[in-house]
Amino acid sequence: VSEYAFQKPDCVLMDIQLTNMSGFEATEKIYQQNPDANIVIVTSHNTPSFRIKAEMMNVMGFVLKDRLSSITKIIKTINTKTPLL
Repeated sequence: VSEYAFQKPDCVLMDIQLTNMSGFEATEKIYQQNPDANIVIVTSHNTPSFRIKAEMMNVMGFVLKDRLSSITKIIKTINTKTPLL
């Protein structure tokens, strides 16, 4: 999260399970810095509650780690700001 302001990436691939905080908490902190940040949740946790939370946070996408090939489609939509959840 602290590197986000320095790196200014076009897109952040965010895991839900992090060491010091959850990926959702990190996403909130990045959105506080930049409400227009492009964040894609990448996780192995395919639970309805995580998908709903991601959708409520307006992330650009939710990708399962065992289906990473679908991330290409999401990244191509970054410029249109059309979330694919």
